[in-house]
Amino acid sequence: MSAVKHGTPYAYNKGCRCANCTEAKRVAHAKYRRSLGIPERKLGLEHGTQAGYTNHRCRCDECKDAQRRAVAEYRAIRAANVARARDMGLAK
Repeated sequence: MSAVKHGTPYAYNKGCRCANCTEAKRVAHAKYRRSLGIPERKLGLEHGTQAGYTNHRCRCDECKDAQRRAVAEYRAIRAANVARARDMGLAK
């Protein structure tokens, strides 16, 4: 990749994965996201969230409780939708 200037997002997009090009791409992408009004991503695990349980495979009490709440909410919505479909004659 001698023809491409390193330390630029362009070089990263062309396939270079050196530390300088990777950092330049990260910075450029963060700037782009800010220009769209998208908040910065939180890196790492936030306990007490379903994402902590699902994405990070955390099994602490807070994350397990968040997963239980999310599953209970999903099941309640699903049951209500099935009941509504039955009332309309669309389900058995």
